[in-house]
Amino acid sequence: GGRENNQYDETNFFKLADELKYYSKQPAAGRYLSLQIGYIRRKVQSTDSGWYWRKDSSDASGYSSALVKSPVLFAAIKIGKEITVGDKFFLDFFLGVGARYIRTAYDATGVYTIGRLGGEQDNIFELAGYSWQHEGSQVKFHGAAGVRVGMRF
Repeated sequence: GGRENNQYDETNFFKLADELKYYSKQPAAGRYLSLQIGYIRRKVQSTDSGWYWRKDSSDASGYSSALVKSPVLFAAIKIGKEITVGDKFFLDFFLGVGARYIRTAYDATGVYTIGRLGGEQDNIFELAGYSWQHEGSQVKFHGAAGVRVGMRF
């Protein structure tokens, strides 16, 4: 039952993050260790039917409409290397691991019990689905990898 996970009537996201880097003692090496911390404010509005996992229950609940508030606090430890490109630009290659603390609350109308849905209710690593479909608090672990383009002033 319910709608597809990616079909909500309105989504509102705001992210604020900071990263502290410690560079190796060899200045030309460009290697670093970093700590990234941040906050994400998430609000999702669904004015059509959908479902979510109820807090402390193995059963899912359906609803006719819902406002979902799901803020996230996160932290990650990363290792990386910056490679200078030209006078002001650099490429930043990084790998890391981290955790997210998610606290989700549903303000739903027309709530009814669906029962147990197929598949896992929750995974410690979120491989599919949206974490805000789980009412209550949860901790999720994640990996980070990527390349960023940076500019020095």
